[in-house]
Amino acid sequence: MNTDKVTVVARATADRVATALAEGSVPLVLGGDCTVGIGTVAGGLRGRESLGLVYIDLDTDLNTPESTEDGALDWMGVAHMLGIEGTVPGLVGVGPRVPMLRPDQVLFFANDNSKPFERKIIEDRGIAEVRLATVAADPSGAARSVVDGWARRFDRLFVHLDLDVLDYLDMPLAEERRRNRGLRFDQLMASLRVFLQAQNWVGLTVTELNSDHGESDGSTLRSFAESLSDALALSPRLRSD
Repeated sequence: MNTDKVTVVARATADRVATALAEGSVPLVLGGDCTVGIGTVAGGLRGRESLGLVYIDLDTDLNTPESTEDGALDWMGVAHMLGIEGTVPGLVGVGPRVPMLRPDQVLFFANDNSKPFERKIIEDRGIAEVRLATVAADPSGAARSVVDGWARRFDRLFVHLDLDVLDYLDMPLAEERRRNRGLRFDQLMASLRVFLQAQNWVGLTVTELNSDHGESDGSTLRSFAESLSDALALSPRLRSD
């Protein structure tokens, strides 16, 4: 659904991200659904092929229009970055090369909801992953293992955060109301702080936040925004000292 509009937004996002990076700034992309992350990666690839993507999401977004009857493209973002067969050519071509990413440039973090079609892609292509149970058991340690291992090979490290990774009962902000599934908010932030302090981290995309959810006085959203601000402030790229 809405492929043309999604492609336009992804291209515009890519332009803004590329400009920010060229100016030495750190792009923070606040999107609607996960397809905006296609634009973030496309912009980050301009002039640099050495890019790694940590994809924090309960889902893996490896579906294609041919693998599911659900026409929502936000289930399909990573599939388009990888150029999986059956994806939409116009959206696959948003970046400076096709496919935008190789399988070894993606790491799924805290994932726990892959359909058989997606699981086969992960296994056949050897895509790295740190599953939900591992992250929940030691959030900062799981993130540190990624930063010190898999992520070190890349010049640019991007983090994609889908708030659907949160247990909705713990932090009711995501578009998807999945109760008793996912990370607690403190677990997510413990992981995120580690990623944002990585020396090669250069940008963050946050998606699937529904501001109509949470407390009616806006306190839930403020708590998220304040915690995210505190985490960003710890990054060596953003510290004023």
